[in-house]
Amino acid sequence: MDKTLTPFQRTCLQELERALSAVGGHLEDVQWHQDHPVLGGENSTYLQARVSGTAVEVWVYGDQADVGAPGNVRVFESLDYDSPEELTRAFVRAVIENLGAHGLGEDRS
Repeated sequence: MDKTLTPFQRTCLQELERALSAVGGHLEDVQWHQDHPVLGGENSTYLQARVSGTAVEVWVYGDQADVGAPGNVRVFESLDYDSPEELTRAFVRAVIENLGAHGLGEDRS
């Protein structure tokens, strides 16, 4: 499978991994999937993973991302943001906020 990432995917994953590292987490159970083309479009690759030690899952597509926790899935679509950077910041913030509810990122001192 071709795992050529879009610029959005590269930046989003870098920012997510940086934020997770800061709270003692990382991505695990990483799976790459081939997305099916829509209306004659091209196939694209997307990532599905779980945040270590939690039930929080993430999906990073070519130009959007989703975060899921038990009972809650949030979708971050490019049309809802002024830039890919703004979408990335909102997505990463939502992932980190979900972690607090699942024990990761809490103050352990």
